Amino acid sequence: MKRKTIKVQSTRNIKPPKKDRDLPVTKRLLDLKIQEVKGSVTDLRLEMKAGFARVDARFNQMESKFDTRFLEQDARLEARFLEQDAKFEAIQTQLIKMTVLLEDQNDRNRAALDGYVAVYERFHNTEERLGKLEKSVFGTKQR
Repeated sequence: MKRKTIKVQSTRNIKPPKKDRDLPVTKRLLDLKIQEVKGSVTDLRLEMKAGFARVDARFNQMESKFDTRFLEQDARLEARFLEQDAKFEAIQTQLIKMTVLLEDQNDRNRAALDGYVAVYERFHNTEERLGKLEKSVFGTKQR
């Protein structure tokens, strides 16, 4: 039988690969690399969640500040509206008082005018009677 000869390359002639992609990879190395990448992704997810949690906390803090400011402004405006309502009530009360006084003065003026009209009519009637009396006594009016 003839023996087959296997040609074995000497390791002296083999040059190391120049690029990483040319290196041979074992299943174990590949699994380790996959676990490393998954771990990196998980770390990034956790960092992103922590970052989002910080942003959410800041937004909540800002929202609470805005809520506080809005509530303060609302309370101030409510107080001012109540003050204005009180002033309007006071003005309305004064207006009612003035209306009552004006109506009372109108009643007094009406009574005074009625008195002046009565005096004028009496005076006018007296002059007419005096004129008639003079006419009958003297025959003609002498004025």
